[in-house]
Amino acid sequence: MALGSSALPFTAPEEFSFAPLIQINRACRGRVNLSPSRARVADGSHFRKGPNMDRIADNRNVLAVGLLAGLSGGAAEVAWVSLYSNATETSGMIVAQQVTASVVPAAAGLPAAPLLGIAIHMLLSVVLGLAFAVTIWRLAAPRLGAAAFLATAAFSLALVWAINFFVVLPMLNPAFVTLMPYGITLASKVLFGITMGSVLLRTAPRRIPELPLPVYADRDLGTPRSRP
Repeated sequence: MALGSSALPFTAPEEFSFAPLIQINRACRGRVNLSPSRARVADGSHFRKGPNMDRIADNRNVLAVGLLAGLSGGAAEVAWVSLYSNATETSGMIVAQQVTASVVPAAAGLPAAPLLGIAIHMLLSVVLGLAFAVTIWRLAAPRLGAAAFLATAAFSLALVWAINFFVVLPMLNPAFVTLMPYGITLASKVLFGITMGSVLLRTAPRRIPELPLPVYADRDLGTPRSRP
């Protein structure tokens, strides 16, 4: 069929406006359901909701931090006992041998017993560091200042000393209890706690400022109106 003068005339469509769609899109973005534990703001950043918005190390970092703190505390205790043995007639090798006698009595007579005692001491130090890192450090560090945290670490190790010298060692190896004065062994554990706490403070993540959750006012979306 040929088109002629009887064909329908072509009419241009009315101009379409994206303004109503843009308005709806912006209003819907303001109605995003925010999770109480984590929210995503418009720029894509994340933050966690918690006391003072403190950020504590992830579980994957606690092992490394606790390991380092325990090794540092154990090394400080070894250095303290070495200084005491050099200033007195108490032999540091005998102290290390008695550590072996307390944990592995059958190996106390071996020539390598002192070295084994140092290895046992460092292993127990790592256990203490890990236990402190996954409990007190994660729970109390965000709420305590540096001085209070160090005092807590020192008190915790003093408590460990009391359990060792008044409960555990009298049953395992009474000779170790009287090998050094109580004040010296207590000071070694307090030094352990302060050193461990210092390492944890230096490796702790920095605190981030508190960021309020975004609040969006309820908007009247309206209905798109066609152009006349």
